[in-house]
Amino acid sequence: MPSRTDTAWASRAPRLARPIKSAPLAASLVFQPIPLINRIPVELLAKIFSHYVVAFDLDSLVWHTVSSLGRTPTVLGHVCQHWRNTTLAFPTLWSSIVIHSPSRGDLMLAKMWLDRSGSFPLSIYLRPSLKPTPSECERVGDIFKTLCTQLHRWRTVTLILPRDMPSALINIPHGSLISLESATIDARSWPPDVADRLLSSFFSAPSLRRIDWGPRTRQNPRDVPWHQLTHVKLTSNSTPQEILEIMRQCVRLEGVHIICSKSHPPDPQLPVTLPNLRELEIFGDIEPSPLVEYLVLPALVQLKLTYRFRTSATRSRISTIQDLLDRSQCHLDAFIFEDDLIDESELCRLLCIPQLSNITQLRLLSMTTNQVLNLLTRSPTAAGDSPFPRLELLHLRRCHPTNNTFSTMVESRHNKQQGGNGLAQLRVLEAFLRSNDPLENDFTLIKRMCQSGLLARVTTHCWSVPGQLCRC
Repeated sequence: MPSRTDTAWASRAPRLARPIKSAPLAASLVFQPIPLINRIPVELLAKIFSHYVVAFDLDSLVWHTVSSLGRTPTVLGHVCQHWRNTTLAFPTLWSSIVIHSPSRGDLMLAKMWLDRSGSFPLSIYLRPSLKPTPSECERVGDIFKTLCTQLHRWRTVTLILPRDMPSALINIPHGSLISLESATIDARSWPPDVADRLLSSFFSAPSLRRIDWGPRTRQNPRDVPWHQLTHVKLTSNSTPQEILEIMRQCVRLEGVHIICSKSHPPDPQLPVTLPNLRELEIFGDIEPSPLVEYLVLPALVQLKLTYRFRTSATRSRISTIQDLLDRSQCHLDAFIFEDDLIDESELCRLLCIPQLSNITQLRLLSMTTNQVLNLLTRSPTAAGDSPFPRLELLHLRRCHPTNNTFSTMVESRHNKQQGGNGLAQLRVLEAFLRSNDPLENDFTLIKRMCQSGLLARVTTHCWSVPGQLCRC
């Protein structure tokens, strides 16, 4: 809901739209009915606007920058005078400043955004193009300098800084980022001493809770305030021993992304218990068990595992996951898994472990075929014996079914009659299907289930019909 300050600003906006009077036609102007959308209180209209205005669209991977014609308050202000007055009366609609590949006019627009955002905390996203020209680097520097005039309002910041930007601009005073909560800083192209100086300024923020310093070619930076962080990404250059030592210091940790690339086993030690950790993500090209076997995570609800190594240690991998969940005695709610080399029978074995039985969200990014689909299909006579009785969201990124197999699985889980047996109904479905069969029947059935409440985004591609790409 809009804040009290927003409500105070709203007094400047008219309650109802007024017809625009043209001087030549003023005498004969006929009153036009006020649109229904403009009859609601401006506070509610601003709330609707806040859901429309986004900085980044995950579906289309589009940045809605200050200069774009995307989902910005500028576009809303072009609809009518009432909407323009409303957008100007609510500064929070202007508090997200996104600038990607800055053009000549973006500096002026950034100043306008800062002015219209009033005194509210800012979310900032600034990055150049992949190969910025010297003039673009200069524009990035000018915009960054302008944004630095409001350091005390920075709350969420993402900065990707070009190599040719003058390093003298990277001079943020310690203690000036009093509102900063989350920062993503990619300064990999900068000399290490300059990058560390910049990061040190962010580490001095008293309210900092999330930090990601991007890919680096060396160890973690110095002076990281581990004790106050709730979310962190640990780089691939850390050994399991170093990662465990860091995690012992993160007493408030709620989410961690670990990149494993060094397989040196840690020294024997006491378990690392993180009572607040809810999300664990491990990306590795080596076996993570030397690290995972020392973790105890009683609050864990989401586990994401991405494997990129070329080994056949699938069974030890499954036992590692089982041991972690058993040791932690946690109640997992979401499981995300990707392994390009895992055999599908082993994947089915992993999905059948008891520790995953109560998840409500399952995302499989590995290739799947009828074997996994048959496992997920509920039997009409023994529905209680199928895995994941509470599953409500399913994501299959690389599914290779035959005719009717996919839709049969979805229908068995979306069937409302299953709810009477204490089983959850599938509500959200995301899938990319590839097959030698056209899958026309599957597509028709999925569309029919969408009419009965299923939220689905399914793309099918038939190899036997070149160029065929269908979505629902």
